Amino acid sequence: MAKEVSQDEQKDCFSALDTEQKAHLTKSQVKSGVRALGKSPTEAEIDAVLKDLPEDISFPSFKAVYQNKFPTPQSQDAKAREILRMLDPSNDGLMKESDFRQMLSTIGEPMGHAEVDLLMDDCVSNANGMFRYEDFVTLMVTGYMDHITESQAH
Repeated sequence: MAKEVSQDEQKDCFSALDTEQKAHLTKSQVKSGVRALGKSPTEAEIDAVLKDLPEDISFPSFKAVYQNKFPTPQSQDAKAREILRMLDPSNDGLMKESDFRQMLSTIGEPMGHAEVDLLMDDCVSNANGMFRYEDFVTLMVTGYMDHITESQAH
């Protein structure tokens, strides 16, 4: 279960994004804020919520957007692991990095190469170009890769 984010944390996030100190954020900044506070909406999900809001979004509106029932990385953990296991015909927990990069850049909401590179930066591939997809999901859910070492990428 994701940690509940307090109103003070929401206000701190809003203030950090309000670099011009105008007491308003752009829609792009609101998207960043919602994600920085631990939610993981798709572009379509957050755009649907933002579509009727003005370009300049106040803190109460930011708070209302954040309070939507967007998925969190933690809520997507089991589903992501299940999907990746289905793509593992040898059932060894490894996936070819190049194939995974291709999937990320072409399936669903396609990611740009720079975004894929950022995601894959902390994943360790072995000499055969394989990486442990369970470690990737752990990284996406927790943000921490400290416990994962190169020796695990057999």
